[in-house]
Amino acid sequence: MINCEVINNPTEGTLKILSGRIIDRDVRERLGSERIESVALIQGRVSRIIALADEAEKTADVTAAEVTGACPQHLTVIALIGSLSAVHTVVERIEEENRNTI
Repeated sequence: MINCEVINNPTEGTLKILSGRIIDRDVRERLGSERIESVALIQGRVSRIIALADEAEKTADVTAAEVTGACPQHLTVIALIGSLSAVHTVVERIEEENRNTI
């Protein structure tokens, strides 16, 4: 099961929270220096999330970054960061695949 939340035009506070949970320094710097149009937070089993991150970056102009959490062995969260259209393209594809696997 995949859970997905999309944040359009995230606030500075939201970006600070997200930045504090992302390990990748380049992505953290981007969150603090660029205007971020949209962020999708995708949660699920580790193997599926890694495959989705790869698929997302191949599908649209998004950056995938791991978001640290409390249960990294079984569930993980990635942030897909990009333009509104790019993030929504990827999320629609993920949700369609998720519907078809249930």
